[in-house]
Amino acid sequence: MSAPTAPTPADRDALDALLGERVDAAVFFDKLAAEGVVPRTEAEAVELWEMGKLCAQARQAHAAKQAAASPIAELRAKLAHDYAAAGLVAPAADPHRQLARALATRPEISQAVLGLARAA
Repeated sequence: MSAPTAPTPADRDALDALLGERVDAAVFFDKLAAEGVVPRTEAEAVELWEMGKLCAQARQAHAAKQAAASPIAELRAKLAHDYAAAGLVAPAADPHRQLARALATRPEISQAVLGLARAA
Protein backbone atom coordinates (compact mmCIF):
# COMPACT_ATOMS: atom_id res chain seq x y z
CA MET A 1 0.00 0.00 0.00
CA SER A 2 1.46 3.36 -0.96
CA ALA A 3 1.73 6.33 1.34
CA PRO A 4 -0.93 9.02 0.96
CA THR A 5 0.12 11.94 -1.18
CA ALA A 6 -0.67 15.60 -0.71
CA PRO A 7 -3.81 16.68 -2.54
CA THR A 8 -3.16 18.42 -5.83
CA PRO A 9 -4.88 21.67 -6.79
CA ALA A 10 -7.19 19.62 -9.01
CA ASP A 11 -8.04 17.39 -6.03
CA ARG A 12 -8.83 20.44 -3.92
CA ASP A 13 -10.97 21.93 -6.68
CA ALA A 14 -12.86 18.66 -7.09
CA LEU A 15 -13.40 18.36 -3.33
CA ASP A 16 -14.54 21.97 -3.13
CA ALA A 17 -16.97 21.45 -6.00
CA LEU A 18 -18.29 18.23 -4.51
CA LEU A 19 -18.72 19.63 -1.01
CA GLY A 20 -19.88 22.98 -2.27
CA GLU A 21 -22.60 21.66 -4.50
CA ARG A 22 -23.93 18.92 -2.24
CA VAL A 23 -23.65 20.60 1.15
CA ASP A 24 -24.48 24.09 -0.03
CA ALA A 25 -27.57 22.94 -1.92
CA ALA A 26 -28.91 20.94 1.01
CA VAL A 27 -28.30 23.75 3.50
CA PHE A 28 -29.58 26.39 1.08
CA PHE A 29 -32.90 24.65 0.39
CA ASP A 30 -33.35 23.70 4.06
CA LYS A 31 -32.94 27.36 5.04
CA LEU A 32 -35.36 28.47 2.34
CA ALA A 33 -37.91 25.88 3.50
CA ALA A 34 -37.55 27.09 7.09
CA GLU A 35 -38.57 30.54 5.82
CA GLY A 36 -41.52 29.10 3.90
CA VAL A 37 -39.90 29.29 0.46
CA VAL A 38 -40.23 25.96 -1.33
CA PRO A 39 -39.75 25.72 -5.10
CA ARG A 40 -42.75 24.23 -6.87
CA THR A 41 -40.85 23.12 -9.96
CA GLU A 42 -37.34 22.11 -10.88
CA ALA A 43 -37.05 25.34 -12.90
CA GLU A 44 -37.86 27.39 -9.78
CA ALA A 45 -35.28 25.39 -7.81
CA VAL A 46 -32.65 26.12 -10.46
CA GLU A 47 -33.52 29.83 -10.42
CA LEU A 48 -33.33 29.97 -6.62
CA TRP A 49 -30.02 28.07 -6.64
CA GLU A 50 -28.55 30.46 -9.25
CA MET A 51 -29.71 33.47 -7.21
CA GLY A 52 -28.17 31.93 -4.10
CA LYS A 53 -24.85 31.41 -5.88
CA LEU A 54 -24.83 35.04 -7.03
CA CYS A 55 -25.45 36.18 -3.45
CA ALA A 56 -22.67 33.89 -2.19
CA GLN A 57 -20.25 35.29 -4.78
CA ALA A 58 -21.11 38.84 -3.74
CA ARG A 59 -20.61 37.91 -0.07
CA GLN A 60 -17.25 36.27 -0.83
CA ALA A 61 -16.10 39.26 -2.87
CA HIS A 62 -17.05 41.58 -0.02
CA ALA A 63 -15.24 39.38 2.53
CA ALA A 64 -12.14 39.24 0.32
CA LYS A 65 -12.18 43.01 -0.05
CA GLN A 66 -12.41 43.44 3.73
CA ALA A 67 -9.65 40.87 4.32
CA ALA A 68 -7.38 42.58 1.81
CA ALA A 69 -7.83 45.84 3.69
CA SER A 70 -6.85 44.33 7.03
CA PRO A 71 -3.58 45.39 8.64
CA ILE A 72 -2.66 41.72 9.10
CA ALA A 73 -2.99 41.06 5.36
CA GLU A 74 -0.82 44.10 4.67
CA LEU A 75 1.82 42.86 7.11
CA ARG A 76 1.72 39.38 5.56
CA ALA A 77 2.19 40.87 2.08
CA LYS A 78 5.11 43.00 3.32
CA LEU A 79 6.71 39.99 4.98
CA ALA A 80 6.35 37.94 1.77
CA HIS A 81 7.93 40.82 -0.18
CA ASP A 82 10.80 41.06 2.31
CA TYR A 83 11.34 37.29 2.14
CA ALA A 84 11.55 37.45 -1.64
CA ALA A 85 13.84 40.51 -1.58
CA ALA A 86 16.22 38.69 0.77
CA GLY A 87 16.21 35.61 -1.46
CA LEU A 88 14.46 33.54 1.17
CA VAL A 89 11.66 31.09 0.52
CA ALA A 90 8.62 31.36 2.72
CA PRO A 91 7.90 28.18 4.68
CA ALA A 92 5.68 25.81 2.72
CA ALA A 93 2.17 25.52 4.05
CA ASP A 94 0.67 22.13 4.78
CA PRO A 95 -1.86 21.50 1.97
CA HIS A 96 -4.20 19.70 4.36
CA ARG A 97 -4.24 22.68 6.69
CA GLN A 98 -4.82 25.01 3.75
CA LEU A 99 -7.82 22.93 2.69
CA ALA A 100 -9.16 22.76 6.25
CA ARG A 101 -8.75 26.53 6.63
CA ALA A 102 -10.46 27.18 3.30
CA LEU A 103 -13.40 24.97 4.24
CA ALA A 104 -13.61 26.44 7.76
CA THR A 105 -14.00 29.94 6.35
CA ARG A 106 -17.19 28.90 4.59
CA PRO A 107 -20.00 29.37 7.13
CA GLU A 108 -22.26 26.82 5.47
CA ILE A 109 -19.57 24.14 5.76
CA SER A 110 -18.82 25.06 9.37
CA GLN A 111 -22.52 24.94 10.26
CA ALA A 112 -22.96 21.59 8.51
CA VAL A 113 -19.99 20.12 10.41
CA LEU A 114 -21.28 21.50 13.71
CA GLY A 115 -24.73 20.08 12.95
CA LEU A 116 -23.23 16.66 12.28
CA ALA A 117 -21.17 16.88 15.47
CA ARG A 118 -24.29 17.72 17.49
CA ALA A 119 -26.20 14.85 15.90
CA ALA A 120 -23.46 12.34 16.74
